[in-house]
Amino acid sequence: MRKKDDTLRDTLLDCARCVADAEGIEAVNIRSIARKYYPDGELYMAGDATNEYDFQKSFAIDNVVVNVVSIFIVLLVLLFTFQSVGMPILLIVVIQGAIWINFSFPYFMGTNLYFMGYLIVSSIQMGANIDYAIVIATRFNELKDKMEHKQAMIETINFAFPTILTSGTIMTVSGLLIGQMTSDACIVGIGQCLGRGTIISILLVLFVLPQILLIGTRIVDRTSFAVPKLVARSSGNGRMRVNGIVQGEIHGSVAGTMNAIVDGDVQLTVISGNVSQELDDNKQQEVQNEDQ
Repeated sequence: MRKKDDTLRDTLLDCARCVADAEGIEAVNIRSIARKYYPDGELYMAGDATNEYDFQKSFAIDNVVVNVVSIFIVLLVLLFTFQSVGMPILLIVVIQGAIWINFSFPYFMGTNLYFMGYLIVSSIQMGANIDYAIVIATRFNELKDKMEHKQAMIETINFAFPTILTSGTIMTVSGLLIGQMTSDACIVGIGQCLGRGTIISILLVLFVLPQILLIGTRIVDRTSFAVPKLVARSSGNGRMRVNGIVQGEIHGSVAGTMNAIVDGDVQLTVISGNVSQELDDNKQQEVQNEDQ
């Protein structure tokens, strides 16, 4: 019964595509005929044929806009997250490759694809699956300076594998269930593409991205940059009032409420609270208070 429903659905999709093509040609013919009678001014047409024709013309532009905007936003965020030009490019190449592989399946399988489904799934796949690549890249950056790059990548995969598998399985199952349980052909295409695309992204992130990071480590290091930190430095002498989180040296007497760690000689009159000394074995020893 399920196979018959799938066959009927594919047949209806083929018929809809043929009708859309015919309506697009019909819209062009009607527009050319109307232009003969109204050579000047704007022509306004209504109906299903016009809608299909407008969709066909706008898809190419919408596709470029959606892809460029989604890639640019992700690239901008990753640029300041990793403070490197090369790292965001490597991560986006992997996920974008997964998107292209995902939408090559309808072509080779001979099935139709709704243009709205392509726009929606490509955006979701770029925004959601990039997190898998970020997990691996972040962990690898933390470990590559502490051990050999190959060993660092092994530790990274061991760390990121449960997280990626759990999150990816949830999205994959959700997409495939939507594709199987709904009766709307457009939603079926979105669910199937989303589930299939997540599987492809997981495979590329776990098996392709590690090799790319190992090979492209020099590119990432050479394209890295430091973001300047806006830190105000203050100095002076005499009586000064300090209120905030500070770091530095103070030479003189202190009067007030403190919650700080002091490295050096300390001679204080403790009005309330206590002063303790931090030892190497992480044990604290109470310091005797002096009365004045």
